[in-house]
Amino acid sequence: MLCDQMRYSKAAAILLWWCIAGQLCLAAAQSGSHTREEALRFISIADTVLKPAYGPLAEQIVNEYNLVEREGIGIDLGSGPGHLIVELCKRTRRVQWINADINPHFFPFFSKAAQEAGVEHRVRAIFADAQALPFEDNYAEIIVSRGSFQFWENKRLAFSEIHRVLKPGGDAFIGRGFSENLPVEIAQNIRSRQGENGKGPQYNIARTAAELQEIMLALEINDYRIRIPKPLGSEGVNYGIWIEFHKPASQEHRLNNSETEGAENSYIRNRMYVKASDTITAGSTGKIQGTIVDSESKEPLPSVNVVIERTTLGAATDEEGYFLITDVPPGTYSLKASMVGYAPETKEKVRVFAGRTTTADFSLLTSAIAGEEVMVRAIRLRNVIEEPMLESPGLELSTTVVSKLEIRKQGAKNIIDAMEYVPSALVETRGRKVKQFFSVRGQRYPYPEYTVDGAWQREFHELPYFFSSPDIEHIEIVRSSAALLKGLSGLVGIINIIPRVYREPETSAETEYGTYNTYRLHLSHGAAKGKVSYAASLGQEHTNGPDEKNAGETMANFRGSLHWQPMANLSIRTNIFHLDGMRELRKAEPPADSKFQNTSEKFDPFRATLINLKAHYRPSKRTSTELLLHYTDRDHNFINAGTSPHTSSHEYDYEWGLNVIQSISLSGRNVLRVGGLYNHWIAPNGKRFFVGRRSDLETYSAVVVDEHRFGSMIVDAGLRWAQNHIKEYGAFNINGSSGAFRNVTPVIDEWEPSIINTSIGAAYYPSQHLSLHFNCASGYIRPRVGTLDVNMMEPKNERRVKLDIGIRPTLEGIGKLSVVGVFVQQRDAIVLSDQTVTTLDNRTMELYLNRDQYQLGVEFEVRSTLLYNTASFFINGMAMNSQAESEGGMKRNRELPQFNMGGGIFVSKSKLDLNIFWKYVSSYESTRFVASTSGPQQLGNFFVLNATAGWSFGERHHTRIYLEATNLTDKKFLTVVGYPDYGRRFNFGVRQTFK
Repeated sequence: MLCDQMRYSKAAAILLWWCIAGQLCLAAAQSGSHTREEALRFISIADTVLKPAYGPLAEQIVNEYNLVEREGIGIDLGSGPGHLIVELCKRTRRVQWINADINPHFFPFFSKAAQEAGVEHRVRAIFADAQALPFEDNYAEIIVSRGSFQFWENKRLAFSEIHRVLKPGGDAFIGRGFSENLPVEIAQNIRSRQGENGKGPQYNIARTAAELQEIMLALEINDYRIRIPKPLGSEGVNYGIWIEFHKPASQEHRLNNSETEGAENSYIRNRMYVKASDTITAGSTGKIQGTIVDSESKEPLPSVNVVIERTTLGAATDEEGYFLITDVPPGTYSLKASMVGYAPETKEKVRVFAGRTTTADFSLLTSAIAGEEVMVRAIRLRNVIEEPMLESPGLELSTTVVSKLEIRKQGAKNIIDAMEYVPSALVETRGRKVKQFFSVRGQRYPYPEYTVDGAWQREFHELPYFFSSPDIEHIEIVRSSAALLKGLSGLVGIINIIPRVYREPETSAETEYGTYNTYRLHLSHGAAKGKVSYAASLGQEHTNGPDEKNAGETMANFRGSLHWQPMANLSIRTNIFHLDGMRELRKAEPPADSKFQNTSEKFDPFRATLINLKAHYRPSKRTSTELLLHYTDRDHNFINAGTSPHTSSHEYDYEWGLNVIQSISLSGRNVLRVGGLYNHWIAPNGKRFFVGRRSDLETYSAVVVDEHRFGSMIVDAGLRWAQNHIKEYGAFNINGSSGAFRNVTPVIDEWEPSIINTSIGAAYYPSQHLSLHFNCASGYIRPRVGTLDVNMMEPKNERRVKLDIGIRPTLEGIGKLSVVGVFVQQRDAIVLSDQTVTTLDNRTMELYLNRDQYQLGVEFEVRSTLLYNTASFFINGMAMNSQAESEGGMKRNRELPQFNMGGGIFVSKSKLDLNIFWKYVSSYESTRFVASTSGPQQLGNFFVLNATAGWSFGERHHTRIYLEATNLTDKKFLTVVGYPDYGRRFNFGVRQTFK
């Protein structure tokens, strides 16, 4: 009966998945080209660099158009995440504002921002193209737009639409740049952070003014003015350009001769105060002007040939990508732009009028073969000059990013908690020194490595469950064991922890209390001012754990960070984390070996300090250098109270290292990255099972990666070399019984053989709606330092080959789907045996063995967008067939689960939020911590349900009260023998935020 139910459940799950996938793929086929990645890139700028500009701009608009008590409809074209609308709402009372944007991926962020500001009842978001506005005639009292019009392909049509939608007597205020009331020092700071020259966007204001006037003349809009803000002291600062026009009501004209402007504000009203060469000229001929840019980077293209077909007229672009063709007879022409390495583009029906200048801008696509016309679409922008540690594009589908918002919705307390719902993730919880191990796709022994802001950590597995989640910006998990640039041995996967960065002043305090006398306190503050941002936090966590289980913990943590950008092309970021507390090692339960059930052990104190520094220098568009330095020490005292007399040992180790990556753009389509890594780890008194035996290891490594773009395909190939220098180590060549630990002969001044890992990956974008990904990696994995096999020797190196093949449709407005096929072949895989040995200080040391094995699986993930402006969901899973060498043949590897699924629903309505998460892991078995006579024990086969619910209120001083429920099904499942889950638990908390 149970088997039938499981079979039907699996069939239903597969059917449901295929139905969802089919619907999402269908939606993707009808979607547009404006992606979530584009939205996130702009949000990161709007939240930081541009944020100070929105408040003053809203203030100016509200004052000049008397909007405080005015009623009606206001539209912000291209509002994106809605910063300007939120500021306008704060300053008006009765205007209903609409965010009309062509990229719907902004809307969930806009909705959240409006809710946080308490103005959600006065705003709407509508998918709209400025050139075909979805509003009836005479609809809105005011239409505004900042930083959008330069991207409108047909500006004349867009302004015509704006005029149509305005009510008689309505006003439009459109432009780019800053308001006149923005303090000069703020404007200077914003411009210094934009572009590589520290001067902000470069464009010809005179030409823009001429273009805007031509549009007004063509549309016969007479009541307009062009404004070029120039506040006192703003010399050398580009404040942008704005145009405002009024739609008359009968004979009413808002602008009249009695209006005056401040002496500091230069503006144009019905005629141009600019160079005559840039304005309209009289005569029998006209002009064609325009700017030509790269379609991906948006950088101007010099030396582009522009010709009017079937004529002898033409020109070439200058360094700013600008061209001007003069003395063009009136008529309609075809205008062609061409350049080696780019697909030629032709604009039809370009009309030229006598005495006027026609504008025709081009955005050229790169071609796969120089001179060949191709359709290049949907190349995902990868700036490896700006982000030199980006992994292969073939790993995009095998990389998960858990944001701070999702971490908060989960109610995650630490890094391990935050990763629980990553596709194919398995968290093994036990009571030993490493409390929790995290793995994906069955990648264990060794487990995935950790980096903190890109800095690789040799000894980190005992720390991540003590890092407070509020201090984290996001966590990046490369699920495939094929990473090459992050960490040292990417063949085991990488977890990169990015500390939180503050973009505005914020202070928050959080307190929480729950089951087992568990409490958590956290206080944090951060801010950004000018070229500096900083953060500091202090927290403490405590739990008694279940009675008589020796599972108490108390841990305090401190975090500080500083981000400084002394120049536009140089940024420096440093972080410090410190942990200090006590942790008892939980007692096991049957059927674990009795020695794990009866012993009383703890770390008191348990201390660790991490310091790192990251510097990114970009001297030119084609080169960048990234340097990472780090120092970490761990200082623990291990106490075994289960022996008579009690024993204790001092475990202290430290490491420091550096990592440097140099990126060089060899051409417009090729980037070469080279780097080097050094790590020095010392344990003066030994570590783990080798306390009393000094350990001193150096690691040297170098990496080279080349990335090339072939039209719609990006190919990435690289190689990493690594070698260890054993200065002193007493962990090898131990023969016989545990007594041999006393007589170890240290290895002194010995170089281990070099290890070489290689990787090649590619991403192909056949259309705007689909991408295909491939990555293959091969190399060797060393056993973790200090591990021994059943012969009391160091295990052999493992040879691993990893293959990832995936597909992802772009699901505009609906969600996203990814499917990845995974194959892993392991020769001499390093795995746990069922044998142990007791060390001199009565610790149980597990022994390993080498065997061949492989895994073949399929992994999928579905994530929706915000549905009905209220809810979103995700579901992911993996089905895997694992085979391992046994008795001379390959048999199913029962140490790994065959199925692993997870999902969640996020609901937010007004002040209420409700988040529900679930996880299912099929059965597997293990002999770890089991008495030798008991044999393998069954684990897994559990379904767990967690939930969080919160109520938020307040605007500037935001308060959220919440309730978290863990393991609602109250099933005491096991991921490790002898250490069942604690069962159903509840936490109640309050978080107060001041901004």
